[in-house]
Amino acid sequence: MLNSKANRIYLIGMMASGKSVIGEVLAKKLDYTFIDMDAEIEKNTGKSIIEIFTVYGEEYFRKLESTILRKLSYQSNVVISTGGGAPIYHKGIDRMLGTGIVVWLKVSKDTINSRLKSDDRRPLASKITKFELSKMISSRNPIYKQAGIKVWNKGNLEKIADKIAKRVK
Repeated sequence: MLNSKANRIYLIGMMASGKSVIGEVLAKKLDYTFIDMDAEIEKNTGKSIIEIFTVYGEEYFRKLESTILRKLSYQSNVVISTGGGAPIYHKGIDRMLGTGIVVWLKVSKDTINSRLKSDDRRPLASKITKFELSKMISSRNPIYKQAGIKVWNKGNLEKIADKIAKRVK
């Protein structure tokens, strides 16, 4: 491995960029544990992400997300699929860059749009317009660009996971 940070890999990117599905494949290839931050939040709170957003609001969710990220940053041999906003809020990107390898899964706006149309599990996706999505992408990309590894997700999960695995070894 390159350094001690190599035993903690954070996958970042927009919602519907494939962080969870690629994360699972990558973790198997590296013989690491896969952790989905949203699933961790749900497990820790006993509430769904939609319920947290609806009842408590986005700021409350972002604080929970930050707390979970802090806890996960002490884990070893893990691939962590972050929420799309995790690097953006509460200096999440700084924590990730300081404690692991950060991989940005890039995906086109059209791909995000088509994936979100059929996904009712994402609180922000259900109400977002194409214009708002474009604005969100533009505001988040400068943060995402800080990732040490940038990979386009064009659909072949095995190839993408192989590409990332070679870069982190």
